[in-house]
Amino acid sequence: MRLTSFWSLTLGLTTLLLCPVVPTAHCEERLTGWNHRATRQYLDSRAGWWLDWSYAARGKGTSCASCHTTVPYAIALPSRATLPDRPEVPDVARRLLAGVRKRVERWDELAAAGPKGKNALAPIAGGSKREASLDTESVLNALTLAANDSPGKGPLSDAAGRALDIMWSRQQGDGAWRWLEFGLRPWEQDGDYFGATLAAVAIGTAGQRYARHDSADTRRRTTALQGFLRARLAEKPLLHNAALGLWAGSYLPDLFTGSEKKQLIADLCRVQGADGGWSMRDLGKGRSGATDQGWPIVGSHPSGAVSDGYATGLVVLALKRAGVSRHDARLAKGLSWLSTHQAADGTWPVVYVNTERNPEGNVGKFNRDAGAAFALMALTEPK
Repeated sequence: MRLTSFWSLTLGLTTLLLCPVVPTAHCEERLTGWNHRATRQYLDSRAGWWLDWSYAARGKGTSCASCHTTVPYAIALPSRATLPDRPEVPDVARRLLAGVRKRVERWDELAAAGPKGKNALAPIAGGSKREASLDTESVLNALTLAANDSPGKGPLSDAAGRALDIMWSRQQGDGAWRWLEFGLRPWEQDGDYFGATLAAVAIGTAGQRYARHDSADTRRRTTALQGFLRARLAEKPLLHNAALGLWAGSYLPDLFTGSEKKQLIADLCRVQGADGGWSMRDLGKGRSGATDQGWPIVGSHPSGAVSDGYATGLVVLALKRAGVSRHDARLAKGLSWLSTHQAADGTWPVVYVNTERNPEGNVGKFNRDAGAAFALMALTEPK
């Protein structure tokens, strides 16, 4: 993330087969009603700000990956490539990916006992959070590079393959990865499910292009990952985890049975708002349908917003990838919400479930960053 370290540490903090290239006419049909250029420009500018923020610097011209800004941006880049005007990869994206590759290629130096010198490569966080920060970054690096590796049937690049090797090497005995925790929802409190989901997306995106895809060790580790995703969802059946699990299941086909997948879809659609959107508040509720209040909304932008871009983008993306037809009334309402609730700056409404923030401040925009990226992916996902 920082990942997350930043949101929390300061100020407080914190991708899919990513949309394959499809005919332009289809993209235009899917994109009616929203301004994809504004979203692109917003995300580019936010990624550039993060890379230039001194607080995010981690040596040798590299930056912390951030669950709220640079990672959503990176995994949305393939979706961006399917937009009607076929935008070129911007310089900020090339710079971000080059930094991730550098950190992967010099991982042994980065993960050494301690940085040597003022500009040495350093983990996301140190001290008692150091090992968790290395686990977290290993997943984020693998996802970022697998999602943006050269297309085709050939093997992954050396950097992407090494990133997956490093990620697997840091998997824990329960099948997950230690995750940076700063007590902030939705990514930095009980965030190991989120991290395991991102690992599943990385593996599924790489597929057989990963040299060790069919090895006994990879199969064993994938089985352990599947076991964690199922067990933790049963242990902590939050709807946020249900959405993440449904998304992960589109990359790990054996994760859920058909009936289990249908129930996950029904559980998520049960909390769909009358306006067609989903709210972070409701993703904090349990799957059982009990009357718990979920994650309390302590602030929103615009004022009074309940449905938000991140929650709606994530659920719509998960529903599409799970095979829900675009003609399904529930999905159609979700897509309509995304098409009609975009602001002029290319973002969507945001709700705060930790601390109320200035939505125009850089930290206050973190949730808007993630919301814009997930909304873009949801709107361009072809299924």
